[in-house]
Amino acid sequence: MKALKKLAVFCVGAALALGSAFGFAACDNGKDPAGSSDIREVYSLYVAYAEENGEEPLTYEEWLQSVKGPQGAQGPQGPQGDKGDDGDKGDKGDSGADGSSFLHGNGAPNASAGKVGDLYLDVLTGDLYEKTLEGWSSEPIGSLKGPQGEQGVKGDKGEKGDKGDKGDKGDPGAGSGGSGSPLPEGAPTVTVSVTAGSSQEVSLPAEVIADPGVYVMKADVGSATYTPPTPPTGLAAQYDGGRFYAYVSEIHCNFTPEESLGTPGHNVLLGYLVVTAEDINVTFAAELDDINATISFEKWEAPTLKGDGSKIVIPVNAHKNLVPDEDVIKFHLDPSIGNAKYTLKFDTLPELINVILYVCVGTQQVSVVAKYADGVISFPDTTIQFTGEDTEMYIRSAAMVTGSDRGKNISALTISLTPAEE
Repeated sequence: MKALKKLAVFCVGAALALGSAFGFAACDNGKDPAGSSDIREVYSLYVAYAEENGEEPLTYEEWLQSVKGPQGAQGPQGPQGDKGDDGDKGDKGDSGADGSSFLHGNGAPNASAGKVGDLYLDVLTGDLYEKTLEGWSSEPIGSLKGPQGEQGVKGDKGEKGDKGDKGDKGDPGAGSGGSGSPLPEGAPTVTVSVTAGSSQEVSLPAEVIADPGVYVMKADVGSATYTPPTPPTGLAAQYDGGRFYAYVSEIHCNFTPEESLGTPGHNVLLGYLVVTAEDINVTFAAELDDINATISFEKWEAPTLKGDGSKIVIPVNAHKNLVPDEDVIKFHLDPSIGNAKYTLKFDTLPELINVILYVCVGTQQVSVVAKYADGVISFPDTTIQFTGEDTEMYIRSAAMVTGSDRGKNISALTISLTPAEE
């Protein structure tokens, strides 16, 4: 073994000598270096000697590895290569998502309108809605409408208009009763003669004083022409009275033309008055027309509101305070209404005390805001939820406080009730 090691040393020396003479070249993919014949000659001597001494010789590759010198130091950095060619143009990117839209319309948005992320403005109220994955927000996320401004100063009263021409005489009524009174038979009456711009106080009929409550007043003004007040030119906060009105204490009542003018040759005005136990006199006032009239008082019996669309006529109070007092005018509810939702419909009003109504059922109070279009004020349909235990309801308007101390007003209103559509 020692002899083999000596031979290995010898062979190494010989290999180095040959390497010095001929030079080793780096391996190229496992191929023999240049001058391999000389190297292999040395390897052959090593193999012969090993076999002669009974030793298993190393393979040629192992032998080369054993005679390989240590790794040399790293060479210097080569020069920078040339810039490579530009790469190919990339594919066109996908289209970006659509941006949000700003929609608007009258009333809350329809469920099918718009897409997620869109905004919607209700131009009637100034409310702003946003559409999410669940649909449009159930409540407004904000409002573009500022707070209500302070009420303006009441304007000066306009000048009295010229008196209109006298109308043509009406045709005589059929039969011999054409000149009869259109007032309720047997109802107590008072007679008034009021010039425009003045008022007259008269005693209430004894029957009315003895039985306080709500009274229907009908004023037979004969063939005199009566022109209803002109509605305000917009949604004013309040509207002061008609051209002919009456009041007891601080309760103010406007007269309006009756739907039926009654007997030919007679114009009939209709009003409602709440008489309390302290009232003994009633004052009638005329603004723009001279009024000569016989006025009847008929006790008002509260009607029953059904859910079949049939109409009833009711007086409507206005109150200074939200809490109603003893003169609230209530009416009955038909028991068949039960526990269900109904739509309350209002007829268009020829004149209006205020633009806000409050519908009160039990502890529920729903506000209804009037609309003004084409010279006519009206109230939108309103949904009411009844509990099945409700037996009566009332409707009042917001209080109107004028220059005098009148704060409560009475006006007629025609309403109906139908099942609400689901």
